[in-house]
Amino acid sequence: MKFSLLDLNKKIDENILSIVLIIGVIQALMVNFLRLQIPLLTLFVFFDIGFKAFISSYGHKLFTINRTELVFSLSLIVLVFYGALVEFASVKDFFYLVNVPIIMVWAGTLNISEDHNYKTFFKLLIIYSVITLIIYLFFWSQLASIFYGSITNGSEHGLRTSGIKRSYGLLFNPLANAYTLLIGLCIYLYIKPKFNFLFFFLSLSLFLCLVRLSMVSFALIILFHAFYWRKYGFLSVLVLLVIICYITIDPVRVIINNLITLSDSQGSIQLHVNHFFYGLEFVLYEPLGLGVVDKHIESWIFKYSIHFGLLGILLISSWFLTVTIEFLFKRKNYELVVFCAYLPIFIGIPFNEFNLPLTMFFIMLRIFQQKTVLHV
Repeated sequence: MKFSLLDLNKKIDENILSIVLIIGVIQALMVNFLRLQIPLLTLFVFFDIGFKAFISSYGHKLFTINRTELVFSLSLIVLVFYGALVEFASVKDFFYLVNVPIIMVWAGTLNISEDHNYKTFFKLLIIYSVITLIIYLFFWSQLASIFYGSITNGSEHGLRTSGIKRSYGLLFNPLANAYTLLIGLCIYLYIKPKFNFLFFFLSLSLFLCLVRLSMVSFALIILFHAFYWRKYGFLSVLVLLVIICYITIDPVRVIINNLITLSDSQGSIQLHVNHFFYGLEFVLYEPLGLGVVDKHIESWIFKYSIHFGLLGILLISSWFLTVTIEFLFKRKNYELVVFCAYLPIFIGIPFNEFNLPLTMFFIMLRIFQQKTVLHV
């Protein structure tokens, strides 16, 4: 059977989620074991864009891009170069900032049809989450020490939350692990809305990461999903289980109380709150921004306000509002609520620094844009 470049492109698009997950894991393993900072995912994105452009040059209309995303991505690129002209002190931040519009444009070229190979992706997610749980139960000390160095020096920063050890999974970093699982779970519930063993493994793996913002987004998504599909029995059991855990397990009670009061003994929640106002101040007192500087802040949106001032936060906010309006006009209520459930993550962490979850997130939005009917 003759195999053409068009067939290869179709195979890539049909298996894009699986390909991205595999490359993302390989990239993380190279960083953590070999100490090689090679952005494999970004290189793959460049390859796929170039591949589509090459095929399109022969008369095949493959390189179609969502115009709205193209406008925002080009605006972001212009903004990043503006920031570099003002001050260029961080190559790492420059890469992360440019990487966002590149992935945004690339996701707009994907053709995710109804016959997309989700089955393989979900199998990979099961393998991923099971290995994550095995690592958590039997190899936690070894992998935690790889990521944070020696864990025998008394330092618990990043290793535990409220006395519970955090899951590192295949990506080691609890945040990257949590958001990869969260986005995978969202895609699963959207394509095949069932609470089964895959949902159980993904949820357990996600919660053991102990990333509070992912827990908040997860809770919002599950609540809406249960009401949308009228799964009131499952929702009642879940609420009862949370109440029992809250009453009987001290660390769970501490975590929930910390979320409600926005405070915590280790200071991480307070850090998020402080960085929120710190980033907001830059809109008022540094309206032109500082440029691309090496300045840490626990927020995706307000990181842009530090780099680019008012222009940065206006552009990111406009993008969020545009996607929201797009879903509203198309009456995609389910998609809109899931998208809005990520707002705590956008505000709370520098999501643009997590290459695999970021790439999967824009693929998820592409699925939301293209898919018209949910599978039941």
